[in-house]
Amino acid sequence: VFEAMKRANVRRSVRSYNSALQCCHVGRDMDLALEHLGQMREEKIEPDSITLGILMDTAVKCGRIDEALQIASAAEGTSAAQSEQFIGTLVGAMVKAGRTNEAKELLRRDWGGDLKPSNKAYYSVINSLVNEGALTEAVELFEEMKKRNIPPSAKLYGLLMRGFARRKNGIVCLELAGEMIEGGLQPDARGHKALVAVAASYDRALEIVRSWNISPLERYMQLLDYCAKRGDAEKVATTLDTIRQSGFGELIDRQDHSIMDKVVVAYANAKKPEEIAEVMEGMDLNGISPSDDAYAALLNLIIKTGNFESGKQLWRHLAKRKTVPTKRMFLMAIKLCMAERRNFQAERAYMRMISTHGPDITAFNTMLLGYARQKYYYREVLMLLEEMKIRGLQPNAMTRRAFLIATIRRRDRILRGRPYTVFCDILERGEAGLREYKLILKHLVDRRFSRAVVEQAQAVIAEMKRRKVQPDSELMLWARVIRRRQSWYQHEQRNKRAAEKEAVDQALKILEEGITEAEKSPEGLSTV
Repeated sequence: VFEAMKRANVRRSVRSYNSALQCCHVGRDMDLALEHLGQMREEKIEPDSITLGILMDTAVKCGRIDEALQIASAAEGTSAAQSEQFIGTLVGAMVKAGRTNEAKELLRRDWGGDLKPSNKAYYSVINSLVNEGALTEAVELFEEMKKRNIPPSAKLYGLLMRGFARRKNGIVCLELAGEMIEGGLQPDARGHKALVAVAASYDRALEIVRSWNISPLERYMQLLDYCAKRGDAEKVATTLDTIRQSGFGELIDRQDHSIMDKVVVAYANAKKPEEIAEVMEGMDLNGISPSDDAYAALLNLIIKTGNFESGKQLWRHLAKRKTVPTKRMFLMAIKLCMAERRNFQAERAYMRMISTHGPDITAFNTMLLGYARQKYYYREVLMLLEEMKIRGLQPNAMTRRAFLIATIRRRDRILRGRPYTVFCDILERGEAGLREYKLILKHLVDRRFSRAVVEQAQAVIAEMKRRKVQPDSELMLWARVIRRRQSWYQHEQRNKRAAEKEAVDQALKILEEGITEAEKSPEGLSTV
């Protein structure tokens, strides 16, 4: 229709061009969109904010992030760029390009007048930070958003609650829920799931689920999720009995995906392979193939138990299927190969994943962690980091943790202070959790003792106390070792100073005796 308008010499407007560009967006045809943009310029039609938004969205959708940013930089300062939609699209493009820090600066910029970023723009950046594990930065941005009188949505609260639930920080999760209810909002599905995840007991989880306005079956599914994450096999059996009594027994009898997949995950987390085999046999008898999530949970259990031969057989079976394995399946395959030190096979799985699903930061991180845990593969870690830059992916919290492990494992004299520098970078970004503190303290305990090591360890322990990180028994033991070494070091230093003082006193005494003797001699003091 758009081309027919041209043939009929009907003058085309911004609105008709925007409709044509929307067709390009749906069809993922960026080249045709750029062609239409060229025609607009030839006809001297000025693009508006909607035009720019569609073009940038199309570029992002086609994976051409650089072109989206070029369009944005070319339009910056024009009247078309002075809109919420333009800011939101530009911020979204930055986030998809992995340039989260630049996206944050855009949100903080003064856009002039009453113009400010929308809730959606803030959501995309906070979502990226939560996925990276940088919850401190996410909360800071959330507070800035509230100060600028941009009301947060239930979806944004739910996102933050999920992030803290994954970190098992139930107190903050409940505080956010309370703040949300005070503001007149009700938790969405994600928020409710987070509250169920941090529930102190099964009964409390049941209470939260009952207060949620969802179907009875969905409530039981949430309880199964709760049991699955905790690996509570007994409560899984209890919930299945309750489902059967509530009139949904037919779903269990025909081994429905929605229920049995969660049961498999629960048994995998409870480390019960016999029960998993029994459930999967029942699914096969009913002609139902387990989902990729169930297979991924089973592969994860196989990796943890070290039964690598079974893992290889399962992966071969999955690779022969007509359906392409999901990202999670590929990640588990890479993890399996790396756990067995089969680096070449891991590289093959990784390349196949990238060719199927495109470049993914999680795939890079899985490879990085695999190489980081092996002693003589530091060069491969650096090569992977370089490849990430070439593909336009930005390192996240997991990347930096893998790099910290790699620098610790290398044990090179040239890199003597490097792990501490990497840890300080993680600390500045607000990404240091208990795991990172344990890694650096263990490294400092293993190092040859010196004053610098003691000072670094003291700084780490002080920072941990300041940030109120709850230590576990292992970390407390290392802290005691550091303190004991510190007192021993101070004792050695006192002994050394005393010995030096005694040596100086002895030298002075000898010198004094020499001077006295010299004064008595006929030659006088000149002989000394």
